[in-house]
Amino acid sequence: MMLGGKEVTIARLAIQTVLPTSLGPFEEWWERILVSAKTGFNTIHFCPLQEMGGSRSPYSIRDQTKLEPSIFGSDAGKAKENLRDFLLRAGKPENKGGMGLFFIIDAVYNHTSKDTPWLLDHPEACYSLTTAPHLQPAFVLDQAIWLFSKRVGAGAIEHKGRTVPADVKTEEDVHFVLDAFFAHTHEALKLWEFFVVDVDAAIADMKTAFARAKPDSTGQPLDESLVHTRTGGGRFSARIRADTCAAVLKGLGFRDQDKAAKELKSFLEEYNLKLYKQLDEDMAAARTAMKHTIVWERVNPRGPQKGRITAQEPLVYLYFANVSKDRQDEWSDFATCPLTTVDPKYILACNGWVWNMDPAKDFVSKEKRSYLRREVIIWGDSVKLRYGDSPDDNPWLWNHMCSYTRELASMFGGLRIDNCHSTPKHVGQAMMDAARAVNPDILVLAELFTQSEETDIEYTNTLGITSLLLECMSTHSAGDYSAMLHRYGGVPVGSFSALPHRPLPLVHTHPRATLLAASHDNEFPATKVWRSDLPLIALAAMIHNGIGSTRCFEELLQQNLAVVNEKRKYRPWVEDAGKDSLEGVSDRTGIIAAVRRMNTIHRQLAAKGFTEIYIDHIDAHCVSATRRNPDTLEEVTTFAYMVYRGHDISTGEKTIGPFKRSGEISRVLLNAFPNAYHVEYTRCERAAVGGTVSYSIREDVDPAAVKSLLIGGGGADLWYRLRMRPGEVICFEVTPDKSALDHHTAVARAIRTFGRPNAGDHDEGDDHAGALAAMTAVDMNHALFRCIRENETAAYRGDGVYDVPGYGPLKYAGIAGVVPLIETVVSQNDLGHALCNNVRAGDWLLGYIAAHMHKRAGTRFLGEALDGIIARYKHIPTNAKPEVFAQIVSHVYSALRRTAVKRLLDTTTLTEGFGRDLAVAALQFYGTDAAFLMPEGGEVVSMSAGLPHFAAGWMRCWGRDTFLALRGCLLIPKLFDEAKHLILAFARVVRHGLVPNLFDNGNNPRYNCRDATWFFLQSIKDVVGSTHRYTDYQLRPNVAIAMTVAPDLFTPARANHHLDICDQFLVGGMGMRTLDPHDWNYRPNYVNSYDGPDKAIAKGWNYHQGPEWLWPVGFHFRARLKFAKERGKAIHQANRYLARHEAHIQRTPWMGLPELFNENGSECPDSCPTQAWSIGCLIELLHDIHEQRSSISV
Repeated sequence: MMLGGKEVTIARLAIQTVLPTSLGPFEEWWERILVSAKTGFNTIHFCPLQEMGGSRSPYSIRDQTKLEPSIFGSDAGKAKENLRDFLLRAGKPENKGGMGLFFIIDAVYNHTSKDTPWLLDHPEACYSLTTAPHLQPAFVLDQAIWLFSKRVGAGAIEHKGRTVPADVKTEEDVHFVLDAFFAHTHEALKLWEFFVVDVDAAIADMKTAFARAKPDSTGQPLDESLVHTRTGGGRFSARIRADTCAAVLKGLGFRDQDKAAKELKSFLEEYNLKLYKQLDEDMAAARTAMKHTIVWERVNPRGPQKGRITAQEPLVYLYFANVSKDRQDEWSDFATCPLTTVDPKYILACNGWVWNMDPAKDFVSKEKRSYLRREVIIWGDSVKLRYGDSPDDNPWLWNHMCSYTRELASMFGGLRIDNCHSTPKHVGQAMMDAARAVNPDILVLAELFTQSEETDIEYTNTLGITSLLLECMSTHSAGDYSAMLHRYGGVPVGSFSALPHRPLPLVHTHPRATLLAASHDNEFPATKVWRSDLPLIALAAMIHNGIGSTRCFEELLQQNLAVVNEKRKYRPWVEDAGKDSLEGVSDRTGIIAAVRRMNTIHRQLAAKGFTEIYIDHIDAHCVSATRRNPDTLEEVTTFAYMVYRGHDISTGEKTIGPFKRSGEISRVLLNAFPNAYHVEYTRCERAAVGGTVSYSIREDVDPAAVKSLLIGGGGADLWYRLRMRPGEVICFEVTPDKSALDHHTAVARAIRTFGRPNAGDHDEGDDHAGALAAMTAVDMNHALFRCIRENETAAYRGDGVYDVPGYGPLKYAGIAGVVPLIETVVSQNDLGHALCNNVRAGDWLLGYIAAHMHKRAGTRFLGEALDGIIARYKHIPTNAKPEVFAQIVSHVYSALRRTAVKRLLDTTTLTEGFGRDLAVAALQFYGTDAAFLMPEGGEVVSMSAGLPHFAAGWMRCWGRDTFLALRGCLLIPKLFDEAKHLILAFARVVRHGLVPNLFDNGNNPRYNCRDATWFFLQSIKDVVGSTHRYTDYQLRPNVAIAMTVAPDLFTPARANHHLDICDQFLVGGMGMRTLDPHDWNYRPNYVNSYDGPDKAIAKGWNYHQGPEWLWPVGFHFRARLKFAKERGKAIHQANRYLARHEAHIQRTPWMGLPELFNENGSECPDSCPTQAWSIGCLIELLHDIHEQRSSISV
């Protein structure tokens, strides 16, 4: 948004609400609005400026197309032109003759004034007795209340031998009056007739239809479906479907008309009984609601004290307005239905709200019965608008309100949606779309009283709400307020920033909120917070979101100005006005000078990058708020001493602290406190005049000159105490310790440039790029991975993996072990996580990673680089360490990942995110293995079948697994020498033409599988380019292997037919079922630990009898690609299926894909969480997809 000619964010907004009636005539606005600008507010929120209805409330709009004539004059066109000119001029910066202000206005969508002229032509725009006939009984009850009130006022109602009193003084009077009302009206009104079926009439209708009816043959019983409500409502509008009812009775065996009538009568009496009971409940609820209203309005001393009950001030407020020109209010008899004397289309339901009801629900609906139950807290000056489900339901209203919205958006930079929570979402969305069609960058603010964060988010996203509005005065203690500041103040100090190695998924978060120290339609702090006006707004000013208040708050007005029919005017800005002046406002008035300073601080903090906040609830009265710039480590802190009414203030001054931090308190920006706690209030009928109190206010002073602040130490050992008075505020700057800042800057540069080549003197880079490029696959395996069993071997000195207290051991010793944990913590910004606590407590984890890198020559440069970073990292502020740690790990991991992908893959092969994930995951398995026999000299390496179960020792290396994974994990990534070494190692132990399944270090191989030889030979073919044709093939999901490597054995038609069957029966949630689910031996859940009586699954016997294996997925979809008639469709099918595997690899801490899944893709706890063949076979699939795409493109 543009403010004073500059583009600003919501975090810089300081909003002040003004009432149009108190601004006075339009010609006097400039000097009155100048007060807001002089107080440091940069945004003006106008309550509605449109023509007001008879109540003189700005929110009860009489005509949405006109401005209020008493303010802008009677010439509607000229009024709008003048207002546009004013907004443009006031929006200019001060040096160009303006005030640098941004303007917002309310948009009111739920109601219109009951004296709105267009209601006569378009009553269908509202809920009338015609458009909502279910409201008719509520209207009858409403009119009875009016007639009863009229008679009580005239002393004409007797009950139990007494005249019903018009003056209600006690709750006993209330009960007596209500007893009298229901005694006089219950039988006379006969409200049940609006709901029940007229039994005699229904029987007569059925008898008329009985002779011609044919028996129903469907078995339909007598039930509620046989009753319907007549269009238009009215008494006994519930009718039976006579023809259907007669047919049903005959179908039930009734051939005698009288017996059928008796059966129907029994059914209808039972049906009506439920309705009588429901109406009794409704009337009980109505009585309770009426009692609460009467007690509040006439008995409670804090209520409005309405006085006598009369026709003009009825017992309770009325729910309906008669907007007809020919209205007749005379109704003299409770037993005479008022529906006969009115035109129902002009009887309109007034708007309001229902206590403790979801405000997003339609309380006018037939199901809610809220008007009949008298549950609606009504706004008697306005009628509720009826939009329906779409513009087709009420075209004129939609067009009218969209036109109103577009005009507002063309004049103002922002809209505040009035009562957004009770505006139907589809209506709000359409109106905001209309606004954005005129002003795409329009600011949208709204209050949402949904009592559900999920609903708030839904409204915010649907309507495109920029910021919610929350009232600070909704809190009841300093603790409540500090919690609000913490929740909506912005990101906490030390928060995480984006990670370079991967965009993190969007996560649930609460909507942004602008905090209002006071609002225009609720109580002022003076009624709730004892001399804490300034602490409220000073602490709010520290948040990294919008803030605001309402005019006269800073002038210490005791009671808020009335929204309805307010006569007093705001005082204008008069530069030399004294603090007691009735004529004007200046720096001396109230707390204006202090508020201006805090508003300025608020804007400057946002402009200068102070994006983080820390809230400290020190004790029952004292709260502090700190804003920090995460780049420069500069901080600004505000302390406030606030006392809510009802809390103990006998302690008076108090000392708080000591507080420790690193740096220097360089300047006190504001210190303000009341010199006395008694406020003199002046009552003025013509002007809004606040209280007079003596405040000490000092700005931009040396800390030594502030008696409230006691400072000791300095640099890294700074400490301070504060001695504060109730109502005091102190705000100061903290400049960081230079040494800590230098270390922080150096670390930031080191991690930013890590692994990037330094091409010239002016390029940011380091000398690690060459060392990264020289790393082997085994180096990568060491730097990134090595699970606990691998790292516990003698070759690794039994070091294991790092154990995070409160979380547990990481999955890997390499840097990838901590990456998934960092991703989780960063995505949630979980600064309280065990990882963050460990990082703040010491530098052990970073030191462990560095030490791990030192163990291998090819990774030692990484250990040395980390040593250099750690030497500086240990000196940065503790609260910054989790974020810096995450960046160090992420940048180093990103450099390794980038290097691995660049070296191992073609520039055009597997370049997408999932392909990169798989390529890096393939490095998990190929690493050092001191027990593995190699055919020639050099480092001893092997391929693990899966981690952690097959990580080390005699169980590490398997023939079938190795050669199933070899092409994907080694050949496609161009690790030819590594593949050759493995082939030669297994060739040394071939016996009688068999390749061992379990290698067992070459000392005791197991020759217990035939297909290991086949995959071994296939690997040789892949390495040397053999063209040997294979005729052997396997059934079940394995047949796809033969289809992939020997497609000539199959005709396309039969191949696709078989693959279709596999899609139907074998493709599971995450893998290929190893057996048809219809097979009697199908057992899909593998639990190796089970040792029960069922032999079919005991001790993992069903390993091949139903669990979903992942590696055959690669062959299945590769076969699809080979035989597809439409390759593009086959590629799309494969990618859709692989999306679930991409999601899995990104969320598992193992950063891989498992050996197998259980039924429907559920987790198999006994599976290896990351398996070589699963990775390798999917890499082969992605490789084939890439080649197929390339051929399609060509």
